Amino acid sequence: MILAIDTTDLHPQEALQIAQPLWVTLACALVLAVALGVACIMLSGRKRAKQVQHDDEEQHALPNSTDGWIARVNEVAGQYDSGKLSRDDAFAALAAIARSYASHMSGRALASNTLVDLRRQPRTGHAQNWDLLRQTVAALYPPEFANEDHPAARDVSVRQASDWVITLIERWK
Repeated sequence: MILAIDTTDLHPQEALQIAQPLWVTLACALVLAVALGVACIMLSGRKRAKQVQHDDEEQHALPNSTDGWIARVNEVAGQYDSGKLSRDDAFAALAAIARSYASHMSGRALASNTLVDLRRQPRTGHAQNWDLLRQTVAALYPPEFANEDHPAARDVSVRQASDWVITLIERWK
């Protein structure tokens, strides 16, 4: 069986007029790209401005002496003892003080660093400082998140954890 196409009724067509829709599509894409770029710049700029402002406010509120930092630790322990803070909140506050102190002393932003982040930090200056910070934060995590099979971690008191943070403050070089 042979198939053939009848070519007797074929007529040439005009060239496709695609130039105008192509330019319209290109113009829309450019306007959208510019709008997204402006939105990204505005949103990232606002976030940075707020964070810088928060860091400046926090710096003014930070104690300048070791005694001031120790007073902050004792204040957390006192609030826990008086029932104003839960055990979990006290451990979280103590970990925040430890990170804040290390940030203040090292000039690095450590406030939101996890234990994994702290392990990845380069050990510049006195390596003992970083080891002590990692140990302190690692010791503060288990009392808050311990499993049933770690009763020793559950028995840690807020006062004992406060002593760990005070030790960090006193030994930092």
